[in-house]
Amino acid sequence: MEAEICERLRYAREIILEITQDGCAKQIGLDRSTLANYETCRTPLRYEIALRFCRQFIVSEEWLATGRHDACHAEAPKHGIAMGPGMETVDKLIFFRQCVDLLSEPSALHIPPGTLFREAYDKILAPEYARLVRGFFYLPRIVLSDSDNPELVGNLLNALNERFIALLGNEALRRGQKRSSAWRVYARCVLESADLIFRKMMRFKLDSERLNDLDWLRRCVTDPEAIIPFLEEYAAGRLGDSGKKDLQDTSLKSNSEGVKSEICKLIEQVKHKASKPGAKSELARTLGVAPARISEWLSGEKEPGGEYTLKLLHWVKQQERQK
Repeated sequence: MEAEICERLRYAREIILEITQDGCAKQIGLDRSTLANYETCRTPLRYEIALRFCRQFIVSEEWLATGRHDACHAEAPKHGIAMGPGMETVDKLIFFRQCVDLLSEPSALHIPPGTLFREAYDKILAPEYARLVRGFFYLPRIVLSDSDNPELVGNLLNALNERFIALLGNEALRRGQKRSSAWRVYARCVLESADLIFRKMMRFKLDSERLNDLDWLRRCVTDPEAIIPFLEEYAAGRLGDSGKKDLQDTSLKSNSEGVKSEICKLIEQVKHKASKPGAKSELARTLGVAPARISEWLSGEKEPGGEYTLKLLHWVKQQERQK
């Protein structure tokens, strides 16, 4: 039984997640040799390592413990998913990633350290998993905290996108359309939405033209049925020029150029505020960087990263308040 859990750990990492032992170990805070010992069952898998792995890589705790998806299967008919042919695909694309973050549950705190994962799951965690699946059937559940690493967010978003792309592809086929038509619309929606959220969080000003380009998003949000005709028109090629623009042009390229434009404006503001004697040195101390780094940013030789862009923006606002 313990050997089967260890084999599933290896299978999930190597075959499904396609991540190296070194990369996996780093994300969950282990040495590569320690992870190798777990995967070969030289060391049986402890519950805290198992839950950390499931949470970090969005993997079903029930699947890792048992190799099954009983809790999800019990809920599936209530959500219109018929059991029978095709469930293997659903298990692989959806239920395999139905992590409910048992590591964040109070019950996990009462398990003695070093308890084997299967023992902890059978005695304590199985009812918790079933309960949480009932409340979080369509989406994995992760309780994010300040101590999490950024890779966790990327893993979560990747798991969600994999799920949505698979479901939308099947829906497109059911409607007699190409899978790619659904993927292209979904990709545009996600990229444009993420760009809007990013710009708002960065406090970038959104011009009227930019907001008008997002009218399709407003329709989708306010009218649940709007995405269906949009998908059908897109697939049929009946949208206007704005709807038929190449995805690279409408999303990635325009987003990148827009962000660069905002950063350029910010750099000009920093130049103006830092023109006084000693201001550059003061700014360098505030940001915790070498003065040469400030000079590189102001000269355009290099661009500040996202974290330093926010710090520069905050510094400019501070300078304006001190007038």
